[in-house]
Amino acid sequence: MLPLDTNLLYDSPLALPEQDRLDRTGFAQALAQALARMDASEPFIFALQGPGGSGKSTILNFVQHYLEHPGLLGLDTERVNPITVIRYNPWWFSGSGRLTVEFFRSVRAQIGKGADLSADIKSLCDKLQILGNCIAPESGSDSSQDVNAARQDVSDSLRQLDRRLLIVLDDLDRLRPEELLRVFQIVKAVADFPKTIYLLAFNQQVVHQALSDAGVKSPETLLDQIVQSQFDVSPPDKASLRELLEGYLDRLVKITPPERWNRQRWVEYCSEGLDRLIGTARDVKHIIDAVRPAYAAVAGDVDFVDFVAVQSVRVFAPSLFRFTLANKAILTSDLSAPGKVQAEKKVESKRLKVIMDQELSAVREEYRAAIDYTMRCLFPMWAITRDGRSPASRDQARPERRDYRVSSADGFDFYFRLAIPSSAVSPAELWARLESAAEPKELVNYLRECRRGGLQGRKKLEAFLDQVRDQAQDIRDELIPGFLETVFLVGDELYTRKESAGGAFTSNDWQLLRIARQLMSRTASATRVQTVKDAFQNGAALSLMTRFVMLHRSQEKRRDALLKADELTELQRLVVERIRAAAEKGELLATPYLDRVLLAWRTWGNPDEAAEYLRSVIEDEQKFATLFVAAHCDPSVVDGESGRVSVSNTSELALWTGLTLEELGQRCSYWLADQPSWMDAEYGAALEAFQQQAQRDLAGVSEAGD
Repeated sequence: MLPLDTNLLYDSPLALPEQDRLDRTGFAQALAQALARMDASEPFIFALQGPGGSGKSTILNFVQHYLEHPGLLGLDTERVNPITVIRYNPWWFSGSGRLTVEFFRSVRAQIGKGADLSADIKSLCDKLQILGNCIAPESGSDSSQDVNAARQDVSDSLRQLDRRLLIVLDDLDRLRPEELLRVFQIVKAVADFPKTIYLLAFNQQVVHQALSDAGVKSPETLLDQIVQSQFDVSPPDKASLRELLEGYLDRLVKITPPERWNRQRWVEYCSEGLDRLIGTARDVKHIIDAVRPAYAAVAGDVDFVDFVAVQSVRVFAPSLFRFTLANKAILTSDLSAPGKVQAEKKVESKRLKVIMDQELSAVREEYRAAIDYTMRCLFPMWAITRDGRSPASRDQARPERRDYRVSSADGFDFYFRLAIPSSAVSPAELWARLESAAEPKELVNYLRECRRGGLQGRKKLEAFLDQVRDQAQDIRDELIPGFLETVFLVGDELYTRKESAGGAFTSNDWQLLRIARQLMSRTASATRVQTVKDAFQNGAALSLMTRFVMLHRSQEKRRDALLKADELTELQRLVVERIRAAAEKGELLATPYLDRVLLAWRTWGNPDEAAEYLRSVIEDEQKFATLFVAAHCDPSVVDGESGRVSVSNTSELALWTGLTLEELGQRCSYWLADQPSWMDAEYGAALEAFQQQAQRDLAGVSEAGD
């Protein structure tokens, strides 16, 4: 097994040829020999071209090592003119506006290294400083000398040297377009100096695009005018990359319980999956970086092959990785269910296939086939859905559970402990859920699951509603009725009064009301009110329906009003019917914003009927106390001394019950002193708020009387 290579893990180039694992020493030796044997007096410009991660910087380090130790090249050190290697990485100075200054400073500093400098070296350094000031004057420097004269002085000094200079410029493809063009201009300006060789390293495709972005009409022509000879860095051979990756992963196998590693599956996945993903040492590094930090913590809980495959998706197809994380229920579902359930799953799979195809098409083409194979290895549902076929057997359809494979609902989460937040909603999941609005039951269940899913579930719900609001204009017309039905069926379950009033940002109820308005605006005016009525008929969200009508009633005189006065009256009548039905079933008191609902019943319906209901409520102590909770406003009133204070809508309570503030206050005092079994923090806060507000109200009345 290979030793752990820290250079690879930190994506830093190798320094010494003996560290090479990818057979790059041969190329570096040949290039170093060519440089060492070149004519000593003529200038020359080489380019080293290759994609990112192909090892250009490592090759440059090896070349420098060989030139500094010519004996390793089999050269007679007595007969070869020495070469001083000067490294300049302009990317280190990107954004500083000092590329030219730092170029001359780097050359001058590296030529002048050492304690015993010859007079020729000292003279050259002085002349380089003068030339640098002519081309890029620094504050306080003398730039009066003619640049041509300064260039001639540098040339004359270089001819007197007993050595040649190799100036290496690396990472050119990381520069901004205008900076890259500036560096090429610098090279072109000093390209004809004697005894000077330039070696430029870059990704040609990236450089061409950057020069084009910088306004160069023909990047190819510009490079041809500068570069005299170009070498292409060939990608490492697959055998070396395999050996490198296997050396690291073997370390992880050693800490893996035997039952969590299937050698046959590992060999198959390496051959058909990993092998088609790794093309450079950087690819190997990225896989190791993804696996190394997380695996030790879950080694006993996950299947080794699945874990490496999941991390491969994370590295080479990040969008698909997020899709996977956001669609646990889909990818771990069981298609073996018989009868009607299976038929419904088949219908759903047609929609999923479109989404999966879209996600896969976003993967880079060179990785696409391998990533598809990887997903098929991980999730039977992926293969079955994309192939448009039924499972051949129940074993094929049922996700693995015993082995804690990622396709198991029990094992799935272990693979994503260090992944993106589980509250995220991918675009694919968003549209899959919206498509399910054709049959609202599925969407209703999804929203309820989110709401009941603790903090992460509530965050996911907020994220989902945010995205629905943003994408409302793109929802298919035929899905709008189903989505509105969902809103008015489950809406009141998705928020509390406290969340609605206390948050600084838009709460779920207001999100739902805005979404409903957005969707209504897209329906034909002739059928709009009927669409809403149908949603109300099946709805249970009394508070949301009430506030929806109130909102549109307040807007009926605006030019952009969506509903006419008579249509709103129809909806009011329907809301009152739904309120009456909830009261008869004993469900009305659980409604958020009960004060708004009672107000609607009293003003849109029969006030005597509403009063009779309230009289029946106050006969039961706990129900009576619930009215105080309904009248309790969350901290929103600002007091100059005490800041935010809790208040109660005392006048509403007095109106509902027919009791005076004194009588209501006495009832509060009794409950707070007696502490009945149903008393909790919410009741206590509401009762105390009422007492405080009633005292303020009564004091105000007394002062007015005086």
